[in-house]
Amino acid sequence: MSTFRKESHIFAVIPFYKGNAYLPQLFRLLQDNAEALRNGFPGYTLTAVFVNDSPEYPMQFPTMLVDFECVALEMPVNSGIHAARARGLSACKNGLVLFLDQDDIIAPDYFARQLEYLSEGEAVLCNAGIEEADGSCRALYQSRYEMERVNDKRIYLYSHNIIKSPGQCLIRIECIPEAWRNVRLERNGSDDLLLWLMLLEKGFRFRLNPEQLYIHKYTGKNLSAAGDEMSRSTVEAAELLRRTGAAPEKDLKILERSREFGIRFNESGAAKKLLLAVKNADIVIPRILWKFRSVLSRMRKHDF
Repeated sequence: MSTFRKESHIFAVIPFYKGNAYLPQLFRLLQDNAEALRNGFPGYTLTAVFVNDSPEYPMQFPTMLVDFECVALEMPVNSGIHAARARGLSACKNGLVLFLDQDDIIAPDYFARQLEYLSEGEAVLCNAGIEEADGSCRALYQSRYEMERVNDKRIYLYSHNIIKSPGQCLIRIECIPEAWRNVRLERNGSDDLLLWLMLLEKGFRFRLNPEQLYIHKYTGKNLSAAGDEMSRSTVEAAELLRRTGAAPEKDLKILERSREFGIRFNESGAAKKLLLAVKNADIVIPRILWKFRSVLSRMRKHDF
């Protein structure tokens, strides 16, 4: 079992991009969480680190009394979400970190409930509610089998980022590699995938919390819904992994091929789709098997 120094400080790193409309809600959620920590884990403190990635657009914090520390940082120019997250992380002392987007929603006792599952682990990941266009909300992982796949590196390489958002994850800061802090993705979208692959390669494992403590909001323009752009960001992430020596070459070739296959597949007609699937059977077959096992696990009610 890994041994970590005793930590009592939690940081929420929040990139800001012209997001003043979201700040009142965020402050209320953070205040609720600060109170829940005080009641359930009185030794812990909470700090919110806001990183303004739209420096021409000043942040306007709500005027309300809060029990958490608030830090405001400015990027010199718009630099993208990876740079903003890394900048925020640089201001965090040893402890635990949550990377939160400005429009995310977490439970009012998110940190307290995540800490109950963390124990001596490197990180804890909760289930997520995925908001649909009609306002309904579904569980991201609907069986234990699906949730356990977050610790299977092959899913990320052959298929997709099975973690919807870093907002699901409370991570020990000391576990985050220097390479992730120092490199920068130009294309938004896959900096979290880059981090997960770096961590899994080192033997990192998530503790699993089946509670839905995070909601991924539907905005109609979520980057995670833009498959081709996400795939291009992932191809860039593969090159950064290669440059830093953070993953074996055989894995990087699979990662690049799987995303390039996805882009070409989406651009093709029916006949060419079939041809592409046959030529890339080593990528397609594992995807089909994982999908089948997921459906089967739901049918058998392998729930939490």
